[in-house]
Amino acid sequence: MRHSFHFTLIFAVFAALCSARWTQAAPPSGEYKLVWSDEFDGTQLDESKWFYRHENQVRRDAINSREGVSLDGNGHLLLTTFKRDGKYLTGFIATRYQFRYGYAECRVEMQKAPGHWSAFWMMPGQMKTFDEPNPGEGGVEMDIYEYLCRYPDSLKQNLHWNGYQQGKHQHVGKEQNWPGLGTGFHVIGMEWTPTECVFYVDGKRRGARARRFRTSTRTSS
Repeated sequence: MRHSFHFTLIFAVFAALCSARWTQAAPPSGEYKLVWSDEFDGTQLDESKWFYRHENQVRRDAINSREGVSLDGNGHLLLTTFKRDGKYLTGFIATRYQFRYGYAECRVEMQKAPGHWSAFWMMPGQMKTFDEPNPGEGGVEMDIYEYLCRYPDSLKQNLHWNGYQQGKHQHVGKEQNWPGLGTGFHVIGMEWTPTECVFYVDGKRRGARARRFRTSTRTSS
């Protein structure tokens, strides 16, 4: 099943500052070649590459709005959450590009204000339970990272599968400590192969296996 990238922030005041303009950390294998990227040039989101995910819909405590998505003209994507008329609005975008297996990464500066929940993740076209007639269409949510600034050195990386129904949903993940994560830009990525997912932060990996799932981390760009 093919997956697309999602950038999301939930319930924040200033979310994440993301940029593809960096010396990329080397992929885990020399066999990889670049097939998709965005340098966030200009002042408008490239809608041939991205779309506004669940626009005007509520997720958690905020409404997804294109007003929460902007480019600063210096190669940065800004995802922002703000309050208007007693409601929180936030930025949430997803790529039009989909792939199966490979290595994906982003360069990101984490939010500083409390209450934020920023993330870089991949979702299949659909999320079903694996006991349905076509188990191959079940899908897996791949959370390359989730971050809450109340834990400034902690990064969450997870896999979710078998749908979201209570009693059927399954999950495996790791919350790892990395000193300095809340300061400056960091390159966070994931390698996806037919047998495992390996997570990275700044080119370094560490973690544990669980059901053919491996998690790792790395620091500083």
